[in-house]
Amino acid sequence: MQTATFATPGIHCTSCVANIKDALEELGGGIGEVSADLPAETVTVEFDTSQHDRAAIAKVITAAGYATE
Repeated sequence: MQTATFATPGIHCTSCVANIKDALEELGGGIGEVSADLPAETVTVEFDTSQHDRAAIAKVITAAGYATE
């Protein structure tokens, strides 16, 4: 498992985090813990590199309506 942190400007509440978690769950397996630091506007995702990569995860977060940097 690898961990990646994404700058996600605009996340501000637990509903935002829940939306991102729900979107990542649709990828199926290979996603571990998803956590957020709301004041820093970041999301940290643990994932299996044999199933997903950082770019694919960023794409899912963006598709859920949250910019990633």
